[in-house]
Amino acid sequence: MQIHVGGIGIIPSPQLSMIGVVDMEVPATSSGDISSAMEDLTVDSKEVGDGSSQTDTTHEALFYVLPYLGLRELLTLETLSRRLRDLIRGDPLSWQQLLVDAPSNKNFTNVELVKLTSRAQGRLQSLSLVKCLKISEEVVEAVLVANPLVHKLGLAGCTGVSAEAILRMVKLQTDRRSPDFPGLVQLRIQGLYGITTEIYNSLLAMMQPSENLSSASTPQYFNRGETSPPFDEDRAIDIEICPKCGGARLVFDCTRPTCQERRNNPLYQCRGCYLCIARCEECGMCIDTTEEENGETFCLESLCQSCWLQSPKCSECNRAGCSYHVSLSRKFEDGSFICDMCLLNSTGPESDE
Repeated sequence: MQIHVGGIGIIPSPQLSMIGVVDMEVPATSSGDISSAMEDLTVDSKEVGDGSSQTDTTHEALFYVLPYLGLRELLTLETLSRRLRDLIRGDPLSWQQLLVDAPSNKNFTNVELVKLTSRAQGRLQSLSLVKCLKISEEVVEAVLVANPLVHKLGLAGCTGVSAEAILRMVKLQTDRRSPDFPGLVQLRIQGLYGITTEIYNSLLAMMQPSENLSSASTPQYFNRGETSPPFDEDRAIDIEICPKCGGARLVFDCTRPTCQERRNNPLYQCRGCYLCIARCEECGMCIDTTEEENGETFCLESLCQSCWLQSPKCSECNRAGCSYHVSLSRKFEDGSFICDMCLLNSTGPESDE
């Protein structure tokens, strides 16, 4: 069962041995300690005593709830009784899914990856690392060697992993495919360097999507940050070959109703990557940047005419902005706001004269 709280989908437990990895040398990290990577998540916990003065009245139903709890709650529960502590720390089935996302990905290193994945005792099934810039491909490959059941692998934005390493990882899991080992069925590699058309076709051929999975069966709409589709969507690989430029990137469909009607017509469709087609930051609709009715934004993001009219405007320059940058702007009691550019101009040297 996957738990995703504060960027890490894990359940704490003591360090366990990892076949093929526990004796390996892990490259030095900035912290060298797993506690630093989880500093923003963990709570201070004191080891329970020997239990001689405690009466364990834990209800049996609580054990069925544990996989659904967040990381902070689990760490707190560890301090309540020896029984809870042993259950939370010693159940490898709760570690079958590992997701590391923002904000914890900022300081997530090879040391943390080895320690966390080792707690699955070789039963890891899904590994998703999002923009973990300190992760190396050698350690990720070692984790896969020790966990033959991994069938979902996400390395979106992990620029320390090369395209050649992705090929090796997929081949490793493919060669293991058997009635007992499913092989790799879903892959998320958006943002990795060096993914060519040839490499993409090789990956897709090795993974052999099942009847329920394909390379591009469900429309994918533009979203801030170009995030890859989650594993619960029916896509084998998150990226596609852009029909406009031929690059292997995230390819987006249009939310405009008239564009959706002609999705299967390659002559008129507006499917393409972010480099080929400008899209509204709010609704994902394709935008003709040459049209004069497109309003100016203070954040320099593109907005369609409808979203521009509905977006709040800066009280100084009357320019609209996407919801993300509006949320970062300075707010006033009456609900109005002033954009960063106007705020900078109002507090500059000229305003002090």
